[in-house]
Amino acid sequence: MLRQEPLAGGTGSPASQSWRWLLGLVVALVLIRWGLPYALRGGSKGQVAHWLNRLAPPKGEGTITILDSRLLGASALHLVAVRGRVLLIGSTSQQVSLLMDVTEQPETASAFDQVLSQAKPFSPEPTLQEEMRETTQMLEVFQQRLQAVRERLAS
Repeated sequence: MLRQEPLAGGTGSPASQSWRWLLGLVVALVLIRWGLPYALRGGSKGQVAHWLNRLAPPKGEGTITILDSRLLGASALHLVAVRGRVLLIGSTSQQVSLLMDVTEQPETASAFDQVLSQAKPFSPEPTLQEEMRETTQMLEVFQQRLQAVRERLAS
């Protein structure tokens, strides 16, 4: 059986709960009406506008996009896309260096053609009858050579 226990602290009357809810709604509307436009205009130091501009996607052709970055102690590696090329760049506090161009070159042959060129020709497993025929032929050749050697030794 479940026990019913009263909540800690008074919950207040329904009228006081309504007033709290209404006061919270008014504060939220005021913040939306005047606080949000002020923050988007830049606020006191333009920090919010600067932060929102950094979130904007790159515009147009010729932009530079950082695909990935990894920190390595005091230096860092950056994978950067610039005008259709992908570059690996190393940076320290004193300099930035191009390490390599990692742009994928289009392949002339399709993947199927590459696999086909590496494949070995199909050779089915020989059956027992085929192996017996080959063995018999080899034995006949061996017997003929042996007979020729005996004739040479006899003469």
